[in-house]
Amino acid sequence: MKKKIILPETRKAANVMKSKTYLGGPCKKGHNEGRLTSNGDCVVCNRERVSRAYFDSKPICAPEPIEEIPLIIYPPYPTLAKPKRVRRKPGWATIEHP
Repeated sequence: MKKKIILPETRKAANVMKSKTYLGGPCKKGHNEGRLTSNGDCVVCNRERVSRAYFDSKPICAPEPIEEIPLIIYPPYPTLAKPKRVRRKPGWATIEHP
């Protein structure tokens, strides 16, 4: 069972409680998730901004074309002859005592 987290109402209270987020009013986009204590930004807007910055910084790379590998068909392997089973008469391994 998860503990219920109580967020402070104001940024000053969040600083006193050393909380990373606090409950603030809705942002310009209408998100009402909470705000960051460090800069007062909306949590959702900050996540979107960081994600956008991350993907914008990555270069777009087109995949290199894959060269077709020629199919090599090998001749069949010669079948190896199995050694013939030696059939012995019953009682061949009995030891006779004098």
